[in-house]
Amino acid sequence: LMKKLLDFGEDYHNNACMNYNTDTKSQYIRGYRLAADTLIKQINKDGANDTLVFPIVFLYRHHIELLLKNIIDSSNILLENNQKPKDGHKIEDLWNDAKGLIRKVFKTPKNNEPKEFEIVTQVISQLAQVDPDSTSFRYAFEKNGKKNLSELSYVNFRNFREVIEPACQFLDGIDNCIGEYIDSRK
Repeated sequence: LMKKLLDFGEDYHNNACMNYNTDTKSQYIRGYRLAADTLIKQINKDGANDTLVFPIVFLYRHHIELLLKNIIDSSNILLENNQKPKDGHKIEDLWNDAKGLIRKVFKTPKNNEPKEFEIVTQVISQLAQVDPDSTSFRYAFEKNGKKNLSELSYVNFRNFREVIEPACQFLDGIDNCIGEYIDSRK
C-alpha cells in the first residue's frame, strides 16, 4: 500500500501546517518569496545552477503579481470601491491599477510619488518585457512553438535579487500598511 502523498508525519519539523491561519492569501504571497530567497541563499553557498533560474525568477515574479492583486483588493475594500478584481497575469496592468489605488489610499499626488514607485515601475517593466503573461519562466515554449527567453544569455542571481529586493520590500510594506488600515477599522 502506497503512503498518502499529502499527509502528517511523526517528524513534526517536516510538517507544514495548513489552514491554521485565516490570512491564507498572505501565506501564498510570502511563500513564493521565501522559496525564491531560500534558493538564492543556496546558490550563494553552493554556486550557480542554471536550471534554477526558471523557478527563481518565476517565484519572485509570482510573489509580485500576488502582492499587486492583494494591494488592489485591499485598497478597494479600504476605499469602499465595488471594483471587481482583474483576472490575468499582466503585471504592468496590475501595477498601474495598484499605483492609482495606492495614491488614493495614501493621498499622494501624482507629482509627489515616493522614489520607490519608479523602482517598482522599472522592475515590473523589465519582468514584463521578458515574461508578460507569467509563462516564460514556467514553460520552455509558447503555445505557438516559439522558444521562450531565447533573447537572454545570462541571469546573475546576486544582481537579480539586489535589483528586485527593493521593489518587493516596498510592495510588502504597502500591502502590510493597507492591511493594518483595514484591521484598524474593525
